[in-house]
Amino acid sequence: MRYSTVIFDLDGTLLDTSPGILSCFAKAEEELGLPPLPPEERKWVLGPTLFDSFTIKYGLDAARAQEAVDCYRKHYAAGGVLNCKPFPGIEALLADLQAGGLCLRVATSKAGPFARQALEHTGLLRFFDKICAPDLHNKKSNKAELVRQAMEGSEGPCLMVGDRRFDIEGAHAQGIDSAFALYGFGDEWEAAACRPSYLLHSADELRPLLLGKGCFLCFEGGDGSGKTTQIHRVKAYLEQKGYAVRLTREPGGTPVSEAVRGILLDPNQSMDPLTEAYLYAAARAEHVRRVLRPALLRGEVVLCDRYLDSSIAYQGYGRGLGEETVRAVNALAVDGCLPDKHYLFLLDDEEAERRASRRSQRDRLELAGEAFRARVGEGYRALAKEEGVCAVPAAGSEEEVFAFLRKDLDRFL
Repeated sequence: MRYSTVIFDLDGTLLDTSPGILSCFAKAEEELGLPPLPPEERKWVLGPTLFDSFTIKYGLDAARAQEAVDCYRKHYAAGGVLNCKPFPGIEALLADLQAGGLCLRVATSKAGPFARQALEHTGLLRFFDKICAPDLHNKKSNKAELVRQAMEGSEGPCLMVGDRRFDIEGAHAQGIDSAFALYGFGDEWEAAACRPSYLLHSADELRPLLLGKGCFLCFEGGDGSGKTTQIHRVKAYLEQKGYAVRLTREPGGTPVSEAVRGILLDPNQSMDPLTEAYLYAAARAEHVRRVLRPALLRGEVVLCDRYLDSSIAYQGYGRGLGEETVRAVNALAVDGCLPDKHYLFLLDDEEAERRASRRSQRDRLELAGEAFRARVGEGYRALAKEEGVCAVPAAGSEEEVFAFLRKDLDRFL
């Protein structure tokens, strides 16, 4: 991962706070008799400290500027602080970054109480473990110092994300990389002058920069097809090539999912086919959210021993629920997290049974009978015809099957 900690500015980067800020400046102008700023200059006050805005842009002396700050804050506290919303894609981005294991922090010139109130109001406060902001009594705010505070305790490289030159200059002062958010209050001229490491036209452009693109490979097939043996060989092979690999299984992969697995495979249990399908989906929902999606967001290659195809084969065909029913039951559980490639190990029913019979203990599904296994095999053969499925000739020797997989993996990855 290129960066372990991401430090965000607030106004113009996380939140569009311009409606609340500009309305309170207008009220302060009216209440104190200040000449209104021309429309083309009003955007300037979005970003600097209030004291700087009133001294530099309005030309007030220190005493008069403090009076204007107090007036502004009176109106801002009365409702202006809540007149804001996240920029498009920000909430989903923060959720992905957090799930991917990044540390998220805020360094803002907005007064601390207002910053927390705005983040809490918009539902974003939960994503951050540190908010670095001046208190209400500070006339000036040193962005470089705020960035330094936000960096404290970070365990790796940091990235500063902001929309004004103050943010980028603060990052430069601390020797860290920066990204200029062109979707915020700044513009390309300001960005060019302060030389950020990256330019962002939307919040979504941060995702590929901060999160590696993972790859999800599932290994499917009936009992005795050899998929579990091969998935361990593939893991070792990919790790030798330098990939970060996550090996997991279904049902299972998390404590809750493993507990559900125990119920599903217990030969002493009996249950309705629909109950069985829902239990598999419940274990999958936990697995997707706790293991699969976070690993993919970290850029890992995920190898999963069984996934949705197994539910279609075993519950859709084997139990007779039908493919459409099984997909519907699993829609929320999967939540769009689908494999990039399916390796489906195909073996004739007689050879599969011969291999499976060697096991000293057989689980509830393995003991379901010959007719059930035949229907499962029919389901897998139907799935083998779908796009994105690689049918693996599992009848060969272990070395022959692995050679087939290795060749396809090298081409695919």
